[in-house]
Amino acid sequence: MTDENVDTEKFKQCLPNSMRLSSLDIYETASHFYIIGTDSTKIKYHVLKLDRNADQTFLVGEPNHSYTRKDVDELLSTISSSSVVTSQKSRSSGNALLQTIKGAYGILGALLF
Repeated sequence: MTDENVDTEKFKQCLPNSMRLSSLDIYETASHFYIIGTDSTKIKYHVLKLDRNADQTFLVGEPNHSYTRKDVDELLSTISSSSVVTSQKSRSSGNALLQTIKGAYGILGALLF
């Protein structure tokens, strides 16, 4: 399929507004990844929490509402209050909140076999 055959406006209408994210920031601790996405207006934010320690199951959480920038800042502050915000060098020391990727774009998917 070429770009000429893709009706992007029709495609956008099929997606719920909550799925139209224009930018992603990824944070991590020793036990979780936090993916924070925002729409193009930077008014609505969505948070996806991935458990990186689950052995046999894929544990993911996404609250069923959108956040404001203030809400996201408070969430990150809460996460980092139980850990120390740190640089890449001291990442191996344990429970640290680390922003690993800023301003990412992409598609996230998971398959369970």
